[in-house]
Amino acid sequence: MNTHARRLRSPEAWLSGGRGLRLPSEAGFLCFLTICAYLCSSVVPSASAQSLRGDWVERTEAEIEKYRKTDLRVIVLDEKGDYVPGATVRIEQLRHAFSLGYAVGSGGLDRFDPDGPVLRCFNAVSLERWTEWSRLQPEPGRRDPGALQPIIDTARERGLSVRWGGVVSADPARNPDWVAALPGEILAAVLDAHVDSVIDGFGRDVQRFDLYTDAMSHDFVESRLGEQMVRRMYEQAHADAPGATLAVRYRDTLLGSRLREMVQHVTVMKREKFIPIERVAIEQRMNGTLMHSPLSRALSWLDRLNLDADVVGLEVGGDSEAAAAINLETLLRTLFANPYIDGITFAGLTGEAFAEPNAALMLADGKPTPAGAILDGCFRELWWTDHEATVNELSHIETRVFSGEHLITVALPDGREVSTRVWIEESPEQRVVLVQPVK
Repeated sequence: MNTHARRLRSPEAWLSGGRGLRLPSEAGFLCFLTICAYLCSSVVPSASAQSLRGDWVERTEAEIEKYRKTDLRVIVLDEKGDYVPGATVRIEQLRHAFSLGYAVGSGGLDRFDPDGPVLRCFNAVSLERWTEWSRLQPEPGRRDPGALQPIIDTARERGLSVRWGGVVSADPARNPDWVAALPGEILAAVLDAHVDSVIDGFGRDVQRFDLYTDAMSHDFVESRLGEQMVRRMYEQAHADAPGATLAVRYRDTLLGSRLREMVQHVTVMKREKFIPIERVAIEQRMNGTLMHSPLSRALSWLDRLNLDADVVGLEVGGDSEAAAAINLETLLRTLFANPYIDGITFAGLTGEAFAEPNAALMLADGKPTPAGAILDGCFRELWWTDHEATVNELSHIETRVFSGEHLITVALPDGREVSTRVWIEESPEQRVVLVQPVK
């Protein structure tokens, strides 16, 4: 859970469009020239992680500095507890606290080099293509987890957190065909059994579940069994796996009026229906021309929920590979600068996983696309801690680091090295780490 103080901003009107921002036709040629000017002034060809320039870029960097970094003090002592003048401290980030993942495709986790460009950015995976209820239980009474556990085991070996994906859908078409025809009491029992088998069976290995998906767009459970059934699913799932996070998932609600409707829907579920929702997941496809200001104003509505949100199944397309890359950087900056956004999960890696044109992050041979290069540059160069300094007269250094796991290595004047791995939480308080050789 994000521990930073939340900012209150007044929601304003924004350009709408559930699948991406589009210019209203009545704006005509003037708006066309405006966008051309925006792109020409904001995009700078560069081999570095950052390709966009402008005041809004500086503002997002300041917000990222505020919300995604923590003050760190490293104190170096010798075995006796004395200061060590001349010691050098190196801080290398190993992974972000911010969850960045992708949906695992049919090739599993062994298709590409996990330490290569793009893949090295990810600290999480989603199993949603493997965990659909229709796939797990195509017929009543028969469950087939298939290769699910080996994928989970491989993910854990690589230090990747795991997102399950959807458990039960409000859209009957996304549940097994045989479920929709069940009478009330039997339907309730089947829902209970399915949720229990998933949460109780995998809640120790999987960190995040989208317990109820396609909410607001459909109401399969509510219409058949009432909101009390949705409440019971969440309450019992919390009891089965109190350490896992259980989200309610919406589709295409990151922008426009649907975002406001989603906020209202969640508010009613929590405050009037007493459904213990602790996280929101937003499944989103985007194209057109994305601009920071409308995106940022739209996300201000999340302030009203005071809940962390994940953007999942993400596809960011464009009219060309370059346009898709620009759109992706614009969105990544906007999301990473918002303190309520706690994770991003892409719909996949290569072209077959995406419906939006030019949204792929990698080519079939494993090389990055322009969008993939932007992702890699942002999360492994620009927003990545790699710092070295010599201790001061009090034998310590102070700096700011991105929250997550870091390796701290101290080179002592006598030639010895001392290292330790640390986890830095997002916090307004300074984290103090003392590094000292073992006797």
